[in-house]
Amino acid sequence: ILNFAKINSSDDVLASIRTLGKQYSTDIKKQTRGVVTWKETNEISTLLDQNPEVFTANFLKLTKGSTLNAHELKAAKNLLITQYFVIFGSVIFLGVLVYIDLIKTLFIRNSSYWEAIEVVPLILLASLFLGIYHNLSVWYKVTDQTHYGAYISIGGAVITLVVNFIGIPIIGYYAAAIATLAAYGSMAMASYVIGRRKYPINYPLGKIAGYLSAAVLLGGLSFYVFPGQMILGTLFLLGFILISGGLEYKNLKKLRNNED
Repeated sequence: ILNFAKINSSDDVLASIRTLGKQYSTDIKKQTRGVVTWKETNEISTLLDQNPEVFTANFLKLTKGSTLNAHELKAAKNLLITQYFVIFGSVIFLGVLVYIDLIKTLFIRNSSYWEAIEVVPLILLASLFLGIYHNLSVWYKVTDQTHYGAYISIGGAVITLVVNFIGIPIIGYYAAAIATLAAYGSMAMASYVIGRRKYPINYPLGKIAGYLSAAVLLGGLSFYVFPGQMILGTLFLLGFILISGGLEYKNLKKLRNNED
């Protein structure tokens, strides 16, 4: 029997999958309410192949003697891709900023629109926060508390209106970009904070913050400090990809070994 009290990290979770797979289907049936066949039990473990964070978060929020809920495991699948969403989203964010001069030449032929390029980093970062919010928002669907989604959206709308009302007369459309970033960033933060109380999951915040901060730093350097220097920007982009890939390599390798 797995000792959930000793599972404290994603490495522990990945190592425990082998143990889980070796248990008899009847034993697993007792642990997974509603799962009545080995095929269904195996489907739960294969969620790890699609997203290792699914099992990680669900194991980490269990205590000794807890039972696994197959429905919650499946419902949480779309929630717990946040870490990898941030990685891929950061690559896109950084890539657009690095090659912004090429992109604007290819897709925005009218140079009179190029003056608005200055707001692109803010809009890209806002879109990344919106994606993070959508990943986090599954918690209130799982717990059937969708009214929180309405509250959070209303809060984001209020922030948008207030910042636009105050900022547009002063700095023009730049205020609209700031309002979008402020709204989506606040919505993501609110969803996380409330979700921690209503449906607690141990996200790898260190990694998520690290990847996001690195992308913002490198993107800011490429866009504001070294504009037009695509060779240097490419080095930034490749460095980010190699470092993030290296940090995730061990988990991906363990995942592949478990699959074999």
